[in-house]
Amino acid sequence: MLREVLPAVLPVLAVSLIVALAAVRRGMAPVKAVAEALVGLDPARSKVKLERDAVPSEIVPLVDAVNASLERVREAFEHERRFLADAAHELRTPIAVLRARVDGLDDRATAARLAADVDRLGHIVGRLLTRARIEQDKARWRRSTSSRWRATSSPNAHRWPLRRGAISNCRQHSPGH
Repeated sequence: MLREVLPAVLPVLAVSLIVALAAVRRGMAPVKAVAEALVGLDPARSKVKLERDAVPSEIVPLVDAVNASLERVREAFEHERRFLADAAHELRTPIAVLRARVDGLDDRATAARLAADVDRLGHIVGRLLTRARIEQDKARWRRSTSSRWRATSSPNAHRWPLRRGAISNCRQHSPGH
């Protein structure tokens, strides 16, 4: 009996399997599209989020949760940027006061050692300021990037304005200037 039924059932099973695989693949296409969109997202960019209109209603809560998480990450990036810039600016005055006090010490050997430490601290704060300015420039550049930059033939052309800004900031705020 199995030999008689098997030739009739085997093609039906094969067709059923192919149809099931096609249905699952088609049903998972929106999920795959969301996954591909997630790979390309940059949480530091403002107002970038997943589209909820292109996904099945069952996945909308997941997309909403991811979008909320992206917003929290964006807020954390912005908070870090502001903190870094504020901290660096706030540290400049105390370092200048400390430097003036070190310069007024009578013990020249101690003053020289302390001056070296203060200079090192000033250099670190200068680097923090430079990083904060670069991040500000980067964020400003991202907001103002137009399609003409993306349409250029060089794969790194979109980075040149940022590099020019970083080089300019380093020259302007380096300890020798």
